[in-house]
Amino acid sequence: MRRLKGILIIIIVYLIVELLHVPGAPDHIRNKVVLRMNSYNMVANMLYEDYLEYGEERMTYPIGQYGKLYKLTGEGTDLENTLLELTQEENNSLQNIISIFRLNDRGLDAIRVYDGYVSFWNDNGTASIIYSVDGSPPRFIEMPYTYGSKYRCYRINDNWYYMNDESYYIDVLIFFIYVSIFEWPYKVLLVVAFIVMCMLLKRKYDKSAPEHIRNIIKQYNTSYVAIAKSIYKDFRKNKGKRGEYFIEDGKIQCLTEPKHELVLSEHEYFSCKKVVSSYKELHKNWEAIYVYKYNVLFCNQQDGETLIYSVDNLRPFRIKMPYAKFAYCKKIKKHWYYI
Repeated sequence: MRRLKGILIIIIVYLIVELLHVPGAPDHIRNKVVLRMNSYNMVANMLYEDYLEYGEERMTYPIGQYGKLYKLTGEGTDLENTLLELTQEENNSLQNIISIFRLNDRGLDAIRVYDGYVSFWNDNGTASIIYSVDGSPPRFIEMPYTYGSKYRCYRINDNWYYMNDESYYIDVLIFFIYVSIFEWPYKVLLVVAFIVMCMLLKRKYDKSAPEHIRNIIKQYNTSYVAIAKSIYKDFRKNKGKRGEYFIEDGKIQCLTEPKHELVLSEHEYFSCKKVVSSYKELHKNWEAIYVYKYNVLFCNQQDGETLIYSVDNLRPFRIKMPYAKFAYCKKIKKHWYYI
């Protein structure tokens, strides 16, 4: 249950961050805009005022020969280019923008204005610098009807954004990451794919537990479980935060206060002897047994081996060893893990 809650929290946090987060624009794009910020602001405000006066749903201002700015009016086949009269200061600002404007190796082609936005876009429509009147991020490159999942928005500052068509390098993984907020099933699919990949890697990682440890649990599982449960029962009875025990042939001693020797049943007595002898066959000794929360740790500090019995059968992702830093566990079988 705790593991399921953790997975659900990760998914929810990821979706919230992905929906709300607008990444920063690349430095080379931001620097170009910031360097000409006064010019961008002047041209954007001037064209947006002209757009409001004209009263159209959207306006297009193509860049003509010699950097002249035109206003495209009319509809359908009756389109007409009208040269826009600019003051000397407005013209200088426009020329400053044109001289440095390069997006995807393309220059400035036109400026389009629509409700709340002024879009400076390159001549193949794959990228634009967009001014937002109210600061809200745009979801399209040049016009509202060109919206699509392949477009990515980057913030330059409070009112300026960089929009780019990134479809030319999107593969399957990148596509899932950059899909639009309206295509949320792909985001869920990406999260599920990530979880499945982690589970597969975990299974491969678990198989790397040493063979001799896996064989011990395979042959003496009943004895080890009996001793682990006996020690955990004693630990809970004494209500300690951490317990330390010493195991020898047929005896288990508690080394934390109050120190005492565990009273073993006949079955636990013989299980204790098997636990000790099974590890001695490998010319090794369990130097101590620690109990921490819901985990019983059979420790061999000399060889750096720890066998863990998880009472609640939940993987102890990070165990703070009494003699070492945090370590990650490999699963052997149900309830059993190895560090």
